[in-house]
Amino acid sequence: MARNNRYGQPDHRFAGGRNGIDPYSRFLLVVSCVFMGLSLLSQMRGWRWVALAGWCAALGVFSWSVWRSLSRDTVRRQRENQRFLSLWRKIDLWFRLQRERYRYRKDYAFFRCPGCRSLVRVPRGKGHIRITCRRCGFSFHKKT
Repeated sequence: MARNNRYGQPDHRFAGGRNGIDPYSRFLLVVSCVFMGLSLLSQMRGWRWVALAGWCAALGVFSWSVWRSLSRDTVRRQRENQRFLSLWRKIDLWFRLQRERYRYRKDYAFFRCPGCRSLVRVPRGKGHIRITCRRCGFSFHKKT
């Protein structure tokens, strides 16, 4: 129960020094909502044990998110958030590259460099061409 200050208003110092909601906590909240939705779907199909497991997983992930938000060990929570963000950036970059490849699929052909495995984009419809990787300088022949 929140204490009131001398003017009768609630004391807002409760959140002071706590971690708060960061991107990792938001991600955990979304995951708990996904678990809840899956458990609802499985309950409608008559799979009671799967629904119960989904609700337990949703409650566990939701509790973890709330616990992280209210934690006073901000240094450890920030390290966890940084690890999450570094992993999330890799996933986000992969999806962005797939979207870019799909968007430019009619104008460009995409190849992997045999030397360094980086993605090389070349114009379509040029026939057999020699491609030089900008990253490692390896040259290879492909048909566009």
